[in-house]
Amino acid sequence: SGLTILQNKPLFGNGIDNFVFLSESGRYAHNNVLELLVGVGLFGTSLYYYIYFYLFILVYKMPKSELKTLIIFFIVILLVMDMAIVSYGSKLIMFLLLFLSVHISQNIKPEPIKHER
Repeated sequence: SGLTILQNKPLFGNGIDNFVFLSESGRYAHNNVLELLVGVGLFGTSLYYYIYFYLFILVYKMPKSELKTLIIFFIVILLVMDMAIVSYGSKLIMFLLLFLSVHISQNIKPEPIKHER
């Protein structure tokens, strides 16, 4: 029913936390992606998941290490969890994403400055 609801307002959605009121079952989606699509549309869902995309970009810049592998697995686990729970409002998830962002940024080696002659 979530995809049917999404068809009405696909770009900006029907308002956050409105899936419960608009669905036939009267329950929430049990899926973060679907809940976000119905609530904030393609635009808001893209903004939310850009956080994960940005983290993958930062991780790519890290030197190869066990830490890099662990962080990749951790991010993937968070994404897989989104298929079974609605997590966009979780302060714990937001804190974990912030912590990962700071930690990854501290482990990126700066590129050497090129001097032109």
